[in-house]
Amino acid sequence: MAEWLLRQTSTAGMACGIVKRGELVWSRGFGAANISRGTQVTPDTIFPIASVTKTITSVAMHMLTERGMIDLDAPISDYLSFRVAHPRYGDTEITPRMILTHHSSITDAKVWLDKEYDGYAGCIAFSAAAYEGDHAADLESVMRDYLVPGGRLYDAASNFADCPPGVKFHYSNVAVGLLGVLVQAVTGSGFSAWCQENIFQPLGMRETFWFYEDFVRNGVTMDKFAMPYQRRKFPGTEFGAADIPVGFMNYPEISAGNLYTSVRELAKFVGMLAGRGESGGVRLLQESTFESMISKQADSPIARSPEITHLLYRSTPVSYTHLTLPTKRIV
Repeated sequence: MAEWLLRQTSTAGMACGIVKRGELVWSRGFGAANISRGTQVTPDTIFPIASVTKTITSVAMHMLTERGMIDLDAPISDYLSFRVAHPRYGDTEITPRMILTHHSSITDAKVWLDKEYDGYAGCIAFSAAAYEGDHAADLESVMRDYLVPGGRLYDAASNFADCPPGVKFHYSNVAVGLLGVLVQAVTGSGFSAWCQENIFQPLGMRETFWFYEDFVRNGVTMDKFAMPYQRRKFPGTEFGAADIPVGFMNYPEISAGNLYTSVRELAKFVGMLAGRGESGGVRLLQESTFESMISKQADSPIARSPEITHLLYRSTPVSYTHLTLPTKRIV
């Protein structure tokens, strides 16, 4: 099946794994990790996992809820050093739960989706052997610029949906980025550092990071990375080969995306979910918290998008938006 998918989609490579009863029971790499270098994908190849990152952010939020540091139904502004409010429906407070279920009314405007802003995006070419640096933008500063009147990315018409918070589903990377600021505000630690200490290290995920500098610091070489490729279209066709190298990319809203990990490492996190908050004697969430997390949160219709599964209906986390199986069926 994997090899057929590679052929049908002209994809360079992929890695697959099966987690059963909390353990990785099968894993394999297919195709090329880096075409020009001639490296092949293995279960240890490091990929950008994009919005699957949101599963980690959701677990972080629920861990802090257990510790009494966050109330999912309190105004998020109560925890921040700045107020976030819908410009036309300011009387309705935006809460962490609204963000987790994509009902916050915060939207990804074109300026965000196209990354049309100076200094907020970074790309490192894999052709360079030496570390060139991650983006210099600060997560909180970016959120302020986008969500607070007077910020250089603020647009009252485009950055918010035409409805009050809590009413309609609007998938939003910016909003989940704001949860990263929330974690930083209540813990006094950087979002990445907090997740390393409280999620990745306890689970033994030693090669899972957001920033290239962290991989360099931990001795992870370029040969372990899968090169992201952009698809080029052939004349007269809708699809073409995905063979234009993009490079190591990261953006400021790290809590919404940009995490880099491998199938073998991610399986440890999935195993924890399969174990209802516990894996290998390490418990990150109480079972009651886990049950609450996967319970139905919203009754509003969900936008029909290929990346949105029925799981979003039942999970506080955007959490399981990108998993292909309902949590209760993970064995």
